This record gives sequence, structure tokens and C-alpha cells, in this order.
Amino acid sequence: MKKKVLIIEDERPINDVLKEYLEVSGYLCEQAFDGLDGLMKFNPSISIIICDVMMPKLGGYSVVAEIRKQSDVPIIMLTALSDEEDILKGYELGVDEYVSKPFSPQIIVKKVEAILSRSSQEQSVEILTKGILTIIHSSRTVQVNKESIKLSKKEFDLLALFA
Repeated sequence: MKKKVLIIEDERPINDVLKEYLEVSGYLCEQAFDGLDGLMKFNPSISIIICDVMMPKLGGYSVVAEIRKQSDVPIIMLTALSDEEDILKGYELGVDEYVSKPFSPQIIVKKVEAILSRSSQEQSVEILTKGILTIIHSSRTVQVNKESIKLSKKEFDLLALFA
């Protein structure tokens, strides 16, 4: 199954170049051109996010903060902001990688590959079933009697830990 990348970048040429390079490398891509659209397009099928910082409607730091409330999906921050303070803010919010513009699309593809390789190794137990309970780690979903249950990030993490 192909991994899905959500590209949240307001500059269409950059967004399109990233999409092209990633698709040639075998990834499925979803594009968003502002932070609010990116949040709306985020879902459990997304394997990794590439997110700009300075965008209309909702900035990248706010996007990352909202996504971190519900998911540990890997995030690569892509931005023209390269001050130490900006980089530290990204890492404090939980990004996995911080890349300053200008960048090489080939390097971004390699970073995506490396991060996804590490995160798939960390999820050694993909699906755990205990009686009527099923926990699917990749999509962070829980089912009871095959019916999905909505849990917060923390609730899911605790349930997965206890199971």
C-alpha cells in the first residue's frame, strides 16, 4: 500500500514540485494551499506531513499544534524562517525535521523515506485484537465489535499501552 503525504504549502509551484517528486518516488499526495485547508484534509490515512510555516488563514505552527493534539504523524516543517528561535519552536511543537528554503526536492524525498522507515519500525504491532476490542496503530483507530470509537490522542495512547 502506498504511503500518503499531505503537503501544506501556500506557494503553488513549490507544492506542485514536491508533489511531482514524491509521486515519482511512489507516494500518494494530498495538496493543501493554506493551513486551514491542511487541517481539514488531515485524516488517519496520512503517513507524513510536509508543512510550511508562513501561510494564509492559519500558520504552520498552529497547524502542527492542532495535529499534535490528535496524532503523532511525522511532520517535516518547510520554511524560509531559519533563525534558531524559529527552528527551536518547530521542534518544541513536535516536528520531526525542519528544512529551510531553498531546498532540494530530492533531499525532501529522502527525508520522507528515512522518517517513514523509522516510524514503521517503531510500530511493530500493527493490529492488536483482544476479544471484542481491535486497536489499529497505523490509523490510530479503535473498534469495539467492529464499530469505530472516537478517542483523543491521549486516550488512544493509554489504551494502546494498557492493551
